[in-house]
Amino acid sequence: MTPSAPDNPTNPIQDAIMEHACMFFQSCLTANHGAFLLKRYGLTSETVDRFRVGYCPTGWSDLLDYLLGKGHGPKDIQATGLFYVTDRGTWPVWRGRLMFPYLEGGRVRYFIGRQTEDTQDRNKDGTVPKYRKQLAKSDKRPHIQAWEPIFGSDSITPGQPVVLTEGITDCIITIQAGFPCISPVTVRVKAEHARRVAELVRPCSKVVLIMDSEDNQAGTWGAVDTGLELCRHGIFPFIGTIPRPSGVDKVDLNDFIRDGGDVADLITQAVLIDFHPLTKERKRETWAKAAERMITGMVRDHYRDNPPKNQTRQWTQDGPTLEEKKDIVKRYLSLSQFTGFSEGYGPHPIYGSKTGTNLSVTGETWYSFHAGHEGGGDALQWVAIYELSLIREGEPLRGADFGKTIQYCWEKYVPDHAKKVLKTGPNQEKEGL
Repeated sequence: MTPSAPDNPTNPIQDAIMEHACMFFQSCLTANHGAFLLKRYGLTSETVDRFRVGYCPTGWSDLLDYLLGKGHGPKDIQATGLFYVTDRGTWPVWRGRLMFPYLEGGRVRYFIGRQTEDTQDRNKDGTVPKYRKQLAKSDKRPHIQAWEPIFGSDSITPGQPVVLTEGITDCIITIQAGFPCISPVTVRVKAEHARRVAELVRPCSKVVLIMDSEDNQAGTWGAVDTGLELCRHGIFPFIGTIPRPSGVDKVDLNDFIRDGGDVADLITQAVLIDFHPLTKERKRETWAKAAERMITGMVRDHYRDNPPKNQTRQWTQDGPTLEEKKDIVKRYLSLSQFTGFSEGYGPHPIYGSKTGTNLSVTGETWYSFHAGHEGGGDALQWVAIYELSLIREGEPLRGADFGKTIQYCWEKYVPDHAKKVLKTGPNQEKEGL
């Protein structure tokens, strides 16, 4: 039995609600859904039953009414992360999605919902994400008792190799094919999840990372980053590569297996992470960034210990300093106004995309996977690259280029009322800051 996370132990009340939710979703799965799962993902009816795949209907209150009818209290239901809780009411996280439960020791611990043609739940910007996860405990939602485990953990067999792959259906079909497999349901394992993954796979004879095979190498880079994170926890994985036919932009593990591919071949041919060419490139980048941070720190320490004469700042009619302009600019600069979406994957608005997934956005950070144009940053770097052509993807924004970008954004994106300066002599105070 897979242990629960130490910071979120098993809760019998929550377990009961999650079990009933899973039963409800399973009861809503239709023959048409089963046919879709078989045709699109190659999942047999036996596998669908084994993994307890279900469907969440589009109704606003269907799931809530069912759980209340089972005798569960409103507060306990709200603590599961199955619903958004607002001052206007309690709303389901999913409406019209195929539901995949994460099972640990047979217990239902978490859900992720896959988009269908009937999906009604949307992001704030109106887009419909392909996958939507259950709400998890966080600083913003301290009342929630759910946490995101690692999908497929029950398949791990001590002494046997294990595959770590990108997506839910990649993982399920790999297990269906007879191979232990887990998935963090992301292209990169986050640092906070790496320890948990390392604990799970430590008893295995070999850990093989098999991500999507893409023209832009996004999956391979994700495998390298995940592998290096696992190395920090004493796990030294191998990287497997899915063969991709000429002219095909992307092949995932699910595609490979459905087309008759043998996972055993990928495991056998996998390369130890230290010998993978992209690993060497990533390490060089890391070393360069570390050297830059060290030099920056040395310069900062020098000027801290040896401040220039007449360093006291004086306000002049030129207005705020560059640093203060930067702080104001960031208040009015939103990454979504450039990318067109606020979270997840989408097409790059500059380069376009055949797959629609060559740009990722997480909060106010973006990363481009477009072939030959790979790099990322925040909204300022986006402006410097695509509006001003001061730097290229992957290059740092600093020095004169940084100053030009701040001034450009100050003039173009900051409203006039935020720029007003009240001149009151040598020590001026600013309005709107």
